Amino acid sequence: MSPTLDTPKTLVEEIRRGNPSRVYLFHGSEEFLVHQAARQMVDALAGKGADAAEVVRLEEEPIDWPAVVLRLRTGSLFSGRVVYIATHVGIFSSRKGPTSRLKAILARWSNEARENRESIAADFLKFLGRLRLGIDEIFPEDGGNSGDRRLEEETGEELNGREREILEAIGTHCRERGLRPPKRQAEMAELREALEEGFGTGNVLILTAAEVDRRKALFKVVRKVGKVLDFSPDRRRLQSAALRVVQDCFRLNKKRAAAEVVSRLVLRVGLDLRRLASEAEKLVFHAGDRTEITLEDCDSLIRRSREEQIFDLTDALGSGDTARAILSLRRLLQQGEFFLRILGTLRKQFERILVARDLLDGDLGDIWDDSMQYNRFEARFYPALQQKKESGEIQLENVHPYALFKTLQQANRFQSAHVQRFLRGLLRVNRSAFTGSVDPALLIERLIHRMGRDPGDPTGDPQPPVL
Repeated sequence: MSPTLDTPKTLVEEIRRGNPSRVYLFHGSEEFLVHQAARQMVDALAGKGADAAEVVRLEEEPIDWPAVVLRLRTGSLFSGRVVYIATHVGIFSSRKGPTSRLKAILARWSNEARENRESIAADFLKFLGRLRLGIDEIFPEDGGNSGDRRLEEETGEELNGREREILEAIGTHCRERGLRPPKRQAEMAELREALEEGFGTGNVLILTAAEVDRRKALFKVVRKVGKVLDFSPDRRRLQSAALRVVQDCFRLNKKRAAAEVVSRLVLRVGLDLRRLASEAEKLVFHAGDRTEITLEDCDSLIRRSREEQIFDLTDALGSGDTARAILSLRRLLQQGEFFLRILGTLRKQFERILVARDLLDGDLGDIWDDSMQYNRFEARFYPALQQKKESGEIQLENVHPYALFKTLQQANRFQSAHVQRFLRGLLRVNRSAFTGSVDPALLIERLIHRMGRDPGDPTGDPQPPVL
């Protein structure tokens, strides 16, 4: 039996069965998903009543890791169990790149009042600690290796003459007062040891990070004894996450919505999960006491995307409704859409229709029928399509399932030869727009008129209509 793939949902189910991990790490650039997963773990672990845990949130570095380790080993004075959640931690990142705040510290030393210098020096020492560098490595007493060069090597930042002078002044200030960076290396060794040996009963550490260096010993220990989920961008996974964000919002607010409503919302808003959650909440508020959110709610509240308006245009072309196609084109232009973007999106959509037409002419056409609704498409057609794609039988770009459903509906109204002729017509329009003096929008209108009047041959050189 193949191992189960960990997801936030499976991790929550393990916690509810009384089998939590001692440490969870969620990382990656999809910040919304990272923090959503961490919040789900906290909610599942917090408990209620006599079993409630003390939840301690650590949202800013530097973190006093020895104190955290001590509490995790011994537990809470108040409830017995303790759950620590530390967000945006830098303990898994490499020494270079985003960890560097050197120039900001130097600017503060130059611009802020003298009485703030103790605080600035402390920040500089914490910065050195994150790089695992000692004060003597940067400012050796024999002067053999200047601090500016060493820090430039470590951070990848180039310092100017004034910044080098400030750096030397901070070094002198720290050395005269006997100040040293925190012993980060020893702290991390203590944290690794505690993770390997285990915490007090029921105590858990949750960590989030933007980036991780998988070569680090600490990361390897966390992966060995705990659970690690990577939320780096992956379009297919992100599309699934987008659908879940909307569905979870509706469910938590005791609302229902058909699959087509959820998919249309995702198609309109896109894969920005934070904005998607906000738009879903807007629909919940708009629905009021009603338990169901409808397509009409979505249409009235959420602005139509350019892609959806192109669907309208191609729908009109496929049904031979030239007037509606022209109206859709003019509406796009009135909204400020640039002619070449419309032309490019039209070309891309008709290329997709051509691919979809080939799918319908193949064995997948046996599954498709004209009356197919989105929920049946999602349950029957889409899995069969994905199976063919993964086996390498077909080549297909990653598009949202609802967009693919709409494209297949449109492909059902066109023949491949018709689509190919229209694509050639778009190419001629593109060429004429750069070489002629006629308004490009009139050229597209001319092509649409020809397609509606004589779909068998829309390829003649477009000429401006007689006004």
